[in-house]
Amino acid sequence: MNRCRICGRCFSTLVDYFNHCRFHSSLTCGALCPASSCGATFKSYATFISHLNRAHKQSQLSSETRLLICPVAKCAQQVATRSRMISHIADHLKLGKEPIVCPFTGCISKISTRNAFRMHVSRYHHPQKDTLELCHTAQDDPTAHISEDHASLDVAEENPEEPYDPSALLDISVENPEESHDPSAVLDIAEESSPEEPCDRNDLSDHELFKDNAALFFLRLEAQHHIPADTVQYIVNEVDNLQKLSQKLVEEELAKILPSDTLELVLRHFKNNELDVVTSGSLKSSYLRHKYFKKHFHFVKPVQINLGTNKQNFPSFFHYVPVHELIVLLMSNLPQEPHRSNEINECFTDFTTCKQFQSSDDVIQVILYQDEFELSNPLGSAKGNFKLLGVYLTLGNLPQHCRARTESMQLVLLALQKNVKEFGLKKILQPLIDDLCYLERVGLEVKGKLYRVQLCFIVGDNLGSHAVGGFTQNFSTSAYFCRFCLVTRTQFHEDPTLTGERRSVENYETCITHDDEGCGMYGVVCESPFNVLSSFHVCQAGLPPCIGHDMFEGVVQYDLPLFIRYFVRKGWFSYDYLNIKIMALKYSARDLRNRPCKVSSKSDKLAGHAMQNWTFLRLLPLYVGDKVIDPSDSVWQLSLELMEVVDLLMAPKITYAQVAYLKVLIQTYLHNRKALFPDVKLRPKHHYMLHYSDLIQEFGPLSHVWTLRFESKHQYFKNCIRSTKNFKNVTKTLSERHQFFQAFLTSRGLFPPDVELHDAKAYEQPDEVSQLSHAFGDLESARNLTFYKKAVIKGTTYVIGDYVLISGNRFEIMFGVVTTITSKASGEVAFLLQCVPATLLPAMCLYSLQDPTGDIILLNQEKLLDSTSYRPYSLGHSKVIRLNFAFPEKF
Repeated sequence: MNRCRICGRCFSTLVDYFNHCRFHSSLTCGALCPASSCGATFKSYATFISHLNRAHKQSQLSSETRLLICPVAKCAQQVATRSRMISHIADHLKLGKEPIVCPFTGCISKISTRNAFRMHVSRYHHPQKDTLELCHTAQDDPTAHISEDHASLDVAEENPEEPYDPSALLDISVENPEESHDPSAVLDIAEESSPEEPCDRNDLSDHELFKDNAALFFLRLEAQHHIPADTVQYIVNEVDNLQKLSQKLVEEELAKILPSDTLELVLRHFKNNELDVVTSGSLKSSYLRHKYFKKHFHFVKPVQINLGTNKQNFPSFFHYVPVHELIVLLMSNLPQEPHRSNEINECFTDFTTCKQFQSSDDVIQVILYQDEFELSNPLGSAKGNFKLLGVYLTLGNLPQHCRARTESMQLVLLALQKNVKEFGLKKILQPLIDDLCYLERVGLEVKGKLYRVQLCFIVGDNLGSHAVGGFTQNFSTSAYFCRFCLVTRTQFHEDPTLTGERRSVENYETCITHDDEGCGMYGVVCESPFNVLSSFHVCQAGLPPCIGHDMFEGVVQYDLPLFIRYFVRKGWFSYDYLNIKIMALKYSARDLRNRPCKVSSKSDKLAGHAMQNWTFLRLLPLYVGDKVIDPSDSVWQLSLELMEVVDLLMAPKITYAQVAYLKVLIQTYLHNRKALFPDVKLRPKHHYMLHYSDLIQEFGPLSHVWTLRFESKHQYFKNCIRSTKNFKNVTKTLSERHQFFQAFLTSRGLFPPDVELHDAKAYEQPDEVSQLSHAFGDLESARNLTFYKKAVIKGTTYVIGDYVLISGNRFEIMFGVVTTITSKASGEVAFLLQCVPATLLPAMCLYSLQDPTGDIILLNQEKLLDSTSYRPYSLGHSKVIRLNFAFPEKF
């Protein structure tokens, strides 16, 4: 059985499955391959069948046995495939005892000879000409027949000892070479399609599916592609007009060949056209379409919250999406396997912040993000008029690769920044806080299970986190600028490695209680509105740092220009040389997306955004490594220290030993930075680095709690307002449009499968088969694999030619070149890797690749030392690799 991955319907034939997929064209843009791990889509049946024959012909059938029964009386022989059944009946005819009625349903021909039977099947029952059914299966009702389009060649799982027979792909035996290949005699892929899920049948009829598909098409135009509503209405009108013109032309042609009474009967049924019902019925206007979207799809309606009258005597309001509905939406779409970290280094729930989550799976872990962003041109005349405060939500229960998807981030609140300033942040956040308090006290039931709900932490940049936490937002002159400790600005400039007393609930409450003058005590200016939650406090690991803003738009952005200016003055290279290298380097596909900007000799900071600055720091040795005259130079060593700090901070996994080393390394860097450049003051962001080692032990790897992925969500609203050009009520327009988009995403699934395979290829290449047979130990196992050119596993993309880490230590690494990506029938993906040793170049933070060892191994992602894939760069006559993160130490 072939199961639709969108609605859950099951189909016994590939033709029926392919035709059904047209009802989901607005979601998939083609027929999805039935294999759950395959991401291929097809717009033609021929390419669909070709893909199945090429990529999935070794796959197993579903666990139930599907056998064809011989229709000859007193025989009842059971065989597994259509071709074998035809051969079996031919054997009966060879004996020449009596004529046999053609076994295909609806055919009454009597055939007496073997050759006549083969000719009859070839001429009248070819799978591409009809979908006549063969005899019934051994387990189904005798009246239920197997379609010849899906009379597959598979053997049940209970019969694994039967070898794979390539000739079974043929419709008839080789004795009749004129018989063509049966394109649908391929394997049912039901077992690949989420075998643990029941085969849920959707209650919608084909007529209703057609209407939903049309509605999703219009919804996609508006919500995803940002087509204005009036343009969508024009499309609806023209589709309706073209449909009616087409009907009229068809009627005129039919009138020429049909008598009047027959024509009237035909037209009576012909005019009951589904598209005409859609475009002239419930989807004919923007109002009716939105009404249909809200009723039939998972639309969570934003609520308008009135604030009162502002100073200009106009009503003020903002829009809030009920948080409990968002949590239910996310929990209902959780990946099937619960996310539990097996190592102490991978997820924030493994560290001290969320110890309560380690012993219980019935806690919903809420993560909030808040930030202000500008919709209009920040340099234009409308600057500040349409600046918004946005609050987003995600769940710590989601795997990290799912949390990183902007589509899974839910909008909670949108408010104009001028209203936040006038009415106060607490009043804006009050509906959210009230809901969180209620959920914390009562819990939330999802799918019949009661969960506790707790706020883990609130992500934001320094300005936003200080506003939420009630800390001073004056970073330039305030004596107490740190939300993590009580160090003063004077103490910091005297000794940059000094940290003050750690902020705690007790000293925070003391500041609030004894602040009689209302000017702020120890940097605390007001009580955080979120402190009313019993399980949350801003001083108990409630406000994580953002290394994107602190490091790449702070320390790296301002310190690297100092180092470069020093190197230029020493005559190692010029600014022109550096900029030429930046532009001329042949970047990998991943680095090319964030190619650094040119460096200006007149600027004191890098011009790029955070990701560009990170790329610039990582690839600096490739730009100027061959120009470093003295690798022991103190400033070059300082730049290497900064690279090492960043590598440790960006690591997706980190050990406690690395955390301890990071603490010492940061102190060393700050001490040397002040000593080598005493005239350039350190910034508050330099001080925040001193807390990173402690914060990692609370939040886990800091790259998992930074803001950059959340900030990507802003782009949706900017694109939306740019296309609609409606600034009259931006919070309503944007919140409703976003919720329509979420309704569309929910219809197809918020999260992609953990494994997506692309560009399947055949296994004819002898070297691949021989290498795989050597890895598996036998040729048959190698032939039972499917090869691919690209795989996406838990958000990481692998293609042929990528390098991955296999084993080694920090100084000697064994890389593996991906030569083949394979997939078994069970869906397990493995890489055929050619081993390539590499040696660390300490003065460059690069790994120099050596000649391949000749060893070929087969590993899956879980067995790799690190899941990241790399591409080598050229440095002189050598091939080198720059790791994105610190070397992943073993535990």
